[in-house]
Amino acid sequence: MGEVDVEVGGILRMDGQETKLALNEGGSLFVHITKSQQGSDTGMFTCHIRGLDIKNIESGLLGLGAIDPYFELSKKFVDPDHGISRWHVVYRSEHILNSINPYW
Repeated sequence: MGEVDVEVGGILRMDGQETKLALNEGGSLFVHITKSQQGSDTGMFTCHIRGLDIKNIESGLLGLGAIDPYFELSKKFVDPDHGISRWHVVYRSEHILNSINPYW
């Protein structure tokens, strides 16, 4: 599968507020972010995520199995005293059973 770290602030500063990011295990993630129209630092985050032709690493019996993909959203926390940053999972999606083309 793969993963990629996305920092919203960096994408908001880009022309068109979108980018294509390479996943570490192959494939790409396209990200488009729109700044809040209400101007608040708090609110609701809504997104749609779709995987297309994800590599099947669970061949199963007779090669007929498929993966059970999920995604995680993490938030970057920075320790201002030590300058150390860490990513903490704030949401993990449900698994979509036996799918190489999931949509959440």
